[in-house]
Amino acid sequence: LQFLYFIGSGVGQMPTVTEKPDVEYCLRDLLQGWGLEDTYWKNMSSRWRGVVVPTLEKDDDARDCLLEGKPCFLNRKYSAKVHDACGEDGVDLITKGKGNDLKRPKLAFNSSWGRPGAELIHEEHLVPIKKFSEVFDHTAPNPRNLQMFHRTGEDEPDIPILPELLRWPPFLEEGSLKMDKATRLSQRNALTTWHLDDCGEFVLQTALKRHPSKDRPQSLTGPNGGTVVKVFFVTSKASYDIITQDQEQNRNAIFAQLDLWNTPSEHLPDELPVVRICLVEAGGHPLILYPNLPHTVLTVEDSCLVEERRLHISFLDEVVYFQIRSRQTTSPPIMYHWVKEDCTKPETTKDVFEALQLYMVKYPKMKTRSLVSMYAMLNDDFFTVDQKTKLAIHMQPEKSDAISRDTALVVDTIKHQVYGVFKLPCETPKYMAYGHVRGVPIFGPTRDTMAQALSDRKIYAAELDFLDKGSPKIPAVVEAVRANNPKDQSATINAAEKQALLDDLF
Repeated sequence: LQFLYFIGSGVGQMPTVTEKPDVEYCLRDLLQGWGLEDTYWKNMSSRWRGVVVPTLEKDDDARDCLLEGKPCFLNRKYSAKVHDACGEDGVDLITKGKGNDLKRPKLAFNSSWGRPGAELIHEEHLVPIKKFSEVFDHTAPNPRNLQMFHRTGEDEPDIPILPELLRWPPFLEEGSLKMDKATRLSQRNALTTWHLDDCGEFVLQTALKRHPSKDRPQSLTGPNGGTVVKVFFVTSKASYDIITQDQEQNRNAIFAQLDLWNTPSEHLPDELPVVRICLVEAGGHPLILYPNLPHTVLTVEDSCLVEERRLHISFLDEVVYFQIRSRQTTSPPIMYHWVKEDCTKPETTKDVFEALQLYMVKYPKMKTRSLVSMYAMLNDDFFTVDQKTKLAIHMQPEKSDAISRDTALVVDTIKHQVYGVFKLPCETPKYMAYGHVRGVPIFGPTRDTMAQALSDRKIYAAELDFLDKGSPKIPAVVEAVRANNPKDQSATINAAEKQALLDDLF
């Protein structure tokens, strides 16, 4: 690593990202070397590994990356019209023009929203603003973040709808369904906590240009030469239960999420997902996020980002997955009309099937993906398909592929969850217990059976869940779980045994 800002860089020289994409580094070392505020690395476990997300100039390379379920940056031609239209500074375009005054106040989020332990619904996390410029009030106690979805009507702000100028690669443009578009204003140090984007959608986004005079000495220069304004930290779909514990949120009405920045190594799972780091540059290449990837976003410079959200007919299994996940929470998101209503109409699914047949011919590299999507439509919890279309789907080649297997493993983890224990998404069944201290999870070791993990959970339930952050008792509880040697070494546990253990816990 090159600590360009802290060591040997000279006063005022901006740090620069020099790391190669898709190469694993210590995440803490990366953030420190890039000059990010120490709040985001000084207490981070050195066990986290991070990779810089690549910029892929060729559509074929971008397609292959997305087919692996990973985010990437696209050729800048897909965001060029946005940057041409925004002038020298995108924030100034929004905050210094006639559209700065809002016709009706909007709600911005404080950076405190979504932090582990915070109440799911509380007005202290919301700030009504009357001007876009109020987002950038640096005298406010918490940095602010406003995500404004564009709607038609007399209350729509008088600003250009720049997301409409984003372009999509042909293999995603064809077969896509436009769902929403938004402009997001974010103050430096605003943090958007872990979440999934809605309904199994792709999100294409780019940060508007900033005038060079607004660069600070500690501003970070990204791998493509622009000023980094946002940093996305993205993990795999399979890591969801490590990131967010829905059952804890449901039970206590507080956010229960991994604290990436402050969780010590001994509180983390035995195996950790790799964190993919998306360095969004002002006026730069557009970032495309694959559906259903947990991510948290740190704003490192005052900035404006525009985004468009689309579903794609060859990724309908991701729509199903999102709905299955949403059913696990007591506060599910609002579903798009196409997902909630249109998919229950046989004429819709018939049209989608016919479109997929043509799509596979035009884009043969997407054939496997499209077959998986076809078979996803047979899930009658979410789709209504007429008998003729069902028969036609069953006549297609088998969908026995890595995509289907991986999705099945992840969905299986949802089915086998109990409060305080989750099943890991792997071929050989593994289980892990967890407890919480004010919304922050502490994980036990990986176990071979549910019964063993429930034994760990019993210790957490008796000792950990009632402690406050920083309690001197926490290390002893963690050590007790690590030292636990469950008597039950059986490979299975029947329903009666499982219920008896649960009754003992609660």
